[in-house]
Parts: sequence; structure tokens; C-alpha cells
Amino acid sequence: LCYKGEIIGQLEYQDNVVTEDGRRAGYVFLFYLKQAWRGRGVGQLMHDFVIEKFARAKCKGAMLKYARGNAIAENFYLSNGWYKVGSAKANNLQLMRKDL
Repeated sequence: LCYKGEIIGQLEYQDNVVTEDGRRAGYVFLFYLKQAWRGRGVGQLMHDFVIEKFARAKCKGAMLKYARGNAIAENFYLSNGWYKVGSAKANNLQLMRKDL
């Protein structure tokens, strides 16, 4: 993600993941925004963009993992309708899902 030639964030995703129950889902591999751009609505725009991409691809849900202990990320995802699935694995990553 660039603004006036400056890289301010990165969003990596895939919209053709098949879940264990055979449903099509989207997966967010990386959702990153530089500190200086947080709290300015850019993260929400990025989130809304990827959710719209998943919806247009006829995904029934979305998934991502975030590092446990990252309260800012956790609160952002929870406030956007994501929910935790299971508990964090040995690598300390928490799976979250969002129904579309």
C-alpha cells in the first residue's frame, strides 16, 4: 500500500481457500500498517477492501492469524466481527474467522 510514493502498509490475501467443511473462504496472510498511519482510518479501509474482495469471490467466510498478545490487532479484528477459533498454537498465533 503506497501513499504519495511512500510504502505505508502491506496486505496479502488469497480468496480461493477451501475449508475443512468444503466451503470457499478467504485468507489474510499479512495485514500490516506502519505505526504512523494507524488510528487514521487506513486500516479500516484496508479491512473493508479485503472483505469486499472475498465477498465478490463468493467466499462464505474469512480467516487470519495474529500474534497473541497484540491487543491492538485483536481489538481491531473483534470490533470488525471476527471471532477466535480454538486456542493459540505453540507458535503463539491465534486463528480468527469472520462469517461473510
